[in-house]
Formats: sequence, structure tokens, C-alpha cells
Amino acid sequence: MSDIFGISVSALQAFQAAISVTSNNVANASTPGYDKETINLNEAPPQWNGSTSVGTGVAVGGTSRAYSQTAANQLNTSQSTLGQLTALQNYTSQIDNLFGTSAGGLSTALQNFYSAWSNVANNPTSAASRQALLGQAQSIATSFQNTSAQLNTLNTDVNARITADVTQINSIAASISTLNQQIVVGTAQNGGQAPNALLDQRDQFVSSLSKLVGISTTTASGRSDTSNSRCGSARAYTGRRPTTARATGSSAYSGRGPTP
Repeated sequence: MSDIFGISVSALQAFQAAISVTSNNVANASTPGYDKETINLNEAPPQWNGSTSVGTGVAVGGTSRAYSQTAANQLNTSQSTLGQLTALQNYTSQIDNLFGTSAGGLSTALQNFYSAWSNVANNPTSAASRQALLGQAQSIATSFQNTSAQLNTLNTDVNARITADVTQINSIAASISTLNQQIVVGTAQNGGQAPNALLDQRDQFVSSLSKLVGISTTTASGRSDTSNSRCGSARAYTGRRPTTARATGSSAYSGRGPTP
């Protein structure tokens, strides 16, 4: 039967759990990926005394994370966009330097070549102008060769980066798949309470994945124990079965390794 001592004990146990959760929040204040937790307190089932119900105290209903799937999706989308634009700016700036108007660029060599032609047209009997034209012709041939070599080097660098990123994507996807399995087991063992620490770890991996490739993330059937993500139009991992990504060559760059 319910009594003041039983109710007091339930209150002490509940607030002891609340203090433990608060202490854990303080301890992990600087931990990357940690989401603050809040304890859920519920009224304990009452006891019936004839036609009257008597309260039996308070019960701990689990802990909740201060986490928003919508905010996480927006952050992941922003990180994906930043990564894509950063890579684009990096490589386009290198290409611009090759073809731009900077000293040694192909554009400068072409301008000098056409200028030499103009001088010859204006003074066709000048041996100096003809000799200058030949020099500029040799110069532009060298510029084309150098530009071609640098473009090949840039292409190799891009392919190497894609291969490295794909390897990292597969590693992260495998880690998320493993965490999905552990979360499912942990949720079942804890009576439906998902293990928050594992959820935090999975969110960290998803965030890392979004920095490498554009993704969209959903939870299976509205549950938090299994996460599905897509990389562009391809599903990176489904529940507990990851799909391996790979870099493949295109016909335009046959024999030059993997291309996007």
C-alpha cells in the first residue's frame, strides 16, 4: 500500500537520477557531438483503495536528448554545400590561373602571339618582326604543352581526391551501419529507451559524411534506432546493410583513373 515513506523514496530515487543526468551534462559540456540530456519524470501508477485512487510517487520515464532532426538536416545540407563550393573554388581558381591573364598564362601567350602577327602584317619586310613572330610561336607552343601537363596533373589530383573521399565515405557508412545494429539491440534491452550515447555517435558520423558528399537522412518508420541516408541519388546505407560506393572512370577520361 502506498505510504509517505514509499513516495519519499521514489522522489529521492527520481531526483538522484536527475542529478546524475545533470552531472553527465556538465562532464560532457565540451564533448564534440554530445547532446544535452533531460530526464523524463512521470507520475507513478496509483493504487486503488476501494473507489479511491492513491498516488504512489514519481517514476523515471527515461532521458531525452536536446536534438532536432530538422536542425541537423539543415546543418548537414549547409556543410555539404560548403564542401562542394570549396572544392569548386579550389580547382576553378587553379584552372583560371592556367588560362587567365596572369604572367605565364596561356591567355598572355596568345595575346603576345597575335601581337607579333600584327607587327609582321604592318611591317612584312622587317626581319626583326619575323624573328619575333617565330619566337612567339615557339613560346605559345611551349605554353600549350605546359598547360596540358598541368591539366593532367590537376586531373590526377582530382581523381586521387575522389578515390580517397569514396574510401572515407565507405568507412563512415560502415560505422553508421554498425551503430544502427547496436542502437537496435540497445533499445530492445532498455525497454524501448534508445541509448543516447550511441545516437550521439551516429549523428557525428552523419555530420562527417555530409562534409564529403550531399546527403539526406531519414529514420526508418519514424523510429530513431535505424537511420537511412542517401548520397546524392544513391543510398549510402540502409538500416543495418551498408551499400559500398566506388569511383569509376568515364569514357571521356578512359585510362586516367576514376572521375566524378
